[in-house]
Amino acid sequence: MTERFLAAADRVLTVPETGQQISVAGAVDEAQIRTAIKGNPHAQRNFKTEEARHRADRLLAIQRDHEFWTRYVANCEEFIAACEEEGKYSRADFPHPDELLFRDRHPVTGYLGGSPYDLPKLRQVIIKVRDILMLQSERDRRHFGSKREGLTASEYMAFCWNKVLIDQFKLNETEFFDRMDSYQAMKKRDLESQLLSELKELGFPKNGKLRDFLPLLEPVLASMGVALPESRYKRYRATG
Repeated sequence: MTERFLAAADRVLTVPETGQQISVAGAVDEAQIRTAIKGNPHAQRNFKTEEARHRADRLLAIQRDHEFWTRYVANCEEFIAACEEEGKYSRADFPHPDELLFRDRHPVTGYLGGSPYDLPKLRQVIIKVRDILMLQSERDRRHFGSKREGLTASEYMAFCWNKVLIDQFKLNETEFFDRMDSYQAMKKRDLESQLLSELKELGFPKNGKLRDFLPLLEPVLASMGVALPESRYKRYRATG
């Protein structure tokens, strides 16, 4: 109810006479002044009272959210260690303090956006996609051979996905290229087997096509505010 009311209050209107853009709350403010001059401000006063109450409720919820995650950051190591001792969770199941984004007057989010509770899963998908792209890059390199020089598209994309991670989870440049070198030493059969295994862990079906891969990335891309144009996505779904 609070968010719905405030969304209506914040909705932007265009004044037909002037073309000026103004929020509903701002419009009511102006109407309240005009109506008060006429001696009948009751409806507008009621609206402003409701708005103030809902905004106060939201600020209180944000304050409590910040307090919770501040305590989590302060006691993160002890909390995670206790959960690991119980055998129910591992460190990878929790957000890292550096992945949390605190903004004034806003709920705490992940550094990519979205809920902090979604961070471990998003991180796992990012790491898995990076590793798949690194394996695919070596596969592409062998396929094209000497016909292609420099980075493959897969290696460039792997590098980009790696950069999305915070320092605690990304591969540094030496680690990245050392791993690529290790893939060059793998036998083709082992390379293909590992690539298929990684794809399976991500949820990619055997003999899948591009249309099967895109939905697996949607949670990460959505949290980053990235999405394929619907028309292109439909084409991918139709053609694979």
